[in-house]
Order: sequence, then structure tokens, then C-alpha cells
Amino acid sequence: MHRIPSPKKWLIQDGWLSSAAIVAMALTICLCLATAAASQEQLPNILPINPVPDLELVKYDVFGYLDEIRDDAVIIDDSQHPWSAGEKVRFFVEGSSRPVERSLFKVGDLVGCVYDDLGAVKELWKLKAPPVNVR
Repeated sequence: MHRIPSPKKWLIQDGWLSSAAIVAMALTICLCLATAAASQEQLPNILPINPVPDLELVKYDVFGYLDEIRDDAVIIDDSQHPWSAGEKVRFFVEGSSRPVERSLFKVGDLVGCVYDDLGAVKELWKLKAPPVNVR
């Protein structure tokens, strides 16, 4: 019959711990430490980043630098864009959900337009940086 070697024989060889025993103990210690570190009680509460309340991400139909605001149209990068006749035209500043006065817009401002269903400008936005969400 085969005899199973005693743990003392494979753990200690010539007075030293065998390399297999050292690796096994190191893995056991690492697994115990990792499990303890990953427990839910010790992790900080991570809150989700919510967008600004009441502000939807706006998709601009066109954006560029403001050349002129007329009574019938807005001129952006030498292109004329007529105002909406069916809807009230509103003016916004990026980061705000409330309309602002038209007088806040100056020549050279970076702006974005949102068209109505007929392709006329219903919203003009003053932007801080070029948008990434253009239709």
C-alpha cells in the first residue's frame, strides 16, 4: 500500500519550508487580504454623477461664430438662418435651463442653433466651447 506523506515531510525539508508551501501560504494570505479589502462596509459610497437638473443635452443643428442678429434672421459664419415663424424664438446660455435676453449675445460669440420642424431657428445658444453633439 501507498502511504500518504505526512504534512511535516512536504512542509519542511532539511529544516526549511519548501517552496510549494511558501507559495501556498502567500496565496492564502493574499486571498484573505483581498477579500477583506473588498468588503462593502469598507468601500466609500460612490455617488453617480447626475446632469444638471432640468437641463437636457441639447443637439445643435448648426454652430459657429455669431456675425449678426437681425430681426428676420441670425448670421452665423457668413450663413443666414431665418427665425422660426411658428414658434417663439428663445435665447439661452450654455449651462442654464432658463431663457435669457437677446441682448446678451454679441458679435464673435460662439453659438449653436436648434431648428424647428421647418428648418428655422427656434433656439439660439451662447456656448463656452464647440459642442460635441451636433446633428
